[in-house]
Amino acid sequence: MLVYADHYFNFRSLYLRFKGESMYKGFKTYKFELPKDLFWGTLRNPDNDCFCNSEQNMCHKDGLVYIGPCRFGAPLYLSKPHFLHGSEKLVSDVEGISPKEEEHSSYIEIEPVS
Repeated sequence: MLVYADHYFNFRSLYLRFKGESMYKGFKTYKFELPKDLFWGTLRNPDNDCFCNSEQNMCHKDGLVYIGPCRFGAPLYLSKPHFLHGSEKLVSDVEGISPKEEEHSSYIEIEPVS
């Protein structure tokens, strides 16, 4: 099961994948997470081809999505916190980050009844 959400800043539909049932403050919820493949490079996820910056040779790097054309050509990229699920090179090039699934995953919890 997927949930789709449009975000005004990146002009891209994001999708979240169902991960299971959860609890939030005593309420049963459905937990949805941003999937790993949302920020994969074009070799692993060809659907990201339109979010590719071929001038910067960034098309095949996992962990970044180029949104510059949506923001008047600004050099903007989206990623998960600490480049979670990004390529090893991307993570090692930035000092002081340490991606951890339990701390840096992006998710929403939806209360299914009301």
